Amino acid sequence: MLEQYRAAVIGCGVVGSFIEDTMIDSASRFGFPNGHASCLNAMHETQLVGGADTHPERRKAYAERWNLPEEHVYQDYRKLLEEQNLYIVSISTPSPLHTDPALASIDAGVKAIFLEKPIASNIADANKVIEACDQAGVALAINHTRRGDYAYRKAKQLIQDGAIGELHTMIAHFSGELMFIGSHAFDLINYFADDCPVAWMTGHLDDNPGFDAGGNAYLLYENGVRAFVNGTTGHAVGFRAQAIGTKGEIIIGNYDLQLWRSNPQTSRGELAMHPFPQVYRAVSPMVALIEELIETSNGGPEPISSGPTALGALKLVVGLHVSSRNGSSPITMAELDENFDIPSK
Repeated sequence: MLEQYRAAVIGCGVVGSFIEDTMIDSASRFGFPNGHASCLNAMHETQLVGGADTHPERRKAYAERWNLPEEHVYQDYRKLLEEQNLYIVSISTPSPLHTDPALASIDAGVKAIFLEKPIASNIADANKVIEACDQAGVALAINHTRRGDYAYRKAKQLIQDGAIGELHTMIAHFSGELMFIGSHAFDLINYFADDCPVAWMTGHLDDNPGFDAGGNAYLLYENGVRAFVNGTTGHAVGFRAQAIGTKGEIIIGNYDLQLWRSNPQTSRGELAMHPFPQVYRAVSPMVALIEELIETSNGGPEPISSGPTALGALKLVVGLHVSSRNGSSPITMAELDENFDIPSK
């Protein structure tokens, strides 16, 4: 018999329990299951045994949807941790509420934490979670979903294999919400750039920022790769990334999957479209991330979407905010205020 790891979700709202209901008529390229509870319920390795949420309506709906006794869905996550003997906890609360459940889970003796992105609403809290996991030997993975998506992994492999020559420039597009959506974009360009440190960056927020603002950023990695992030609110591109090399380009996103390479048979080496390789494992990106998290908890390698990689994305969002407040002046990561807080959903 395959051992099943007892699992529960803290935060039983849209992302935690029923996000797939909002995606039924979507034209985007997403693999199901695509929510915390639905992944844990579908996986052979995990047994979904409970949840926690402060809202009674959500608790009731969560229990019904996942066929759980109502008494296993708690108002207080501490009671869940105390009574359910959990191996893995999946945290899908709003980002300002990530830290306390994560630290409580560590204290309760869980072996693995799957934490919704962004990792926290400020750098100091992110460091607390990372350091506490390291000290307790708890595996930690962050739901930067595209790192678990095998199409994006194939794009990364193509870049590493030199299919587009040397990586030169990246452009990422999304429309608003630097923390909720933009953290994916910043994490993705970091991933394509081998998580190279950023030498400096500059940023500009929306003119009327509001809650979890959009904005633009320009950054230079220490390896010389440049990146432009087009995340202002209001444009039509939901999510798209371009990796431009010295001999080609990859375009990938919610709808795109393209490989362009220089044609050596022409005098100017014009770009010609090539088939994007699409023979790879057909698995939900979130399931892939949770599988790797469980492997880490059993002595395997660090997850591809780890605490440190998520911290790297968070720092770029913070850097954009700080630079914008300082007249879009250049800023280094060493200059960031670790307590600069950016609330988001």
